[in-house]
Amino acid sequence: MRLIDPVVKNTKAVYGDRGYDSKKIYNYLSENCIGAIIPPKKNATTRSRGSPARARLVREIKRIEEEWKKAVNYGKRWLIEIFFSGLKRVVGEIVRAKKDDYKIQEVIFKIYSYFIMKNYTEV
Repeated sequence: MRLIDPVVKNTKAVYGDRGYDSKKIYNYLSENCIGAIIPPKKNATTRSRGSPARARLVREIKRIEEEWKKAVNYGKRWLIEIFFSGLKRVVGEIVRAKKDDYKIQEVIFKIYSYFIMKNYTEV
């Protein structure tokens, strides 16, 4: 989570797929007052067991999953998926830097490069 810390203060909500459904992520987001827009895995329990925030969300979603997806605009997640898919196709998905600061710089450079290439190649 150390790589996420610098952007936490500007984040209101995190959208993710079922792969991000974990107590550690829910607790981290809850501690930093960030909304978790992450549907639980199919076999998720509604008991707390270490993450009350996740248990509340699991209970709510199991009751009204389709309504929940509409209410939180879960469909917006696909816009992010499309962006990252294009980014990885164009600049690659491997980060070669070893130190965390350099990893962040490398990723930012790749994102800027992607935007520049995208702006010059669109018709």
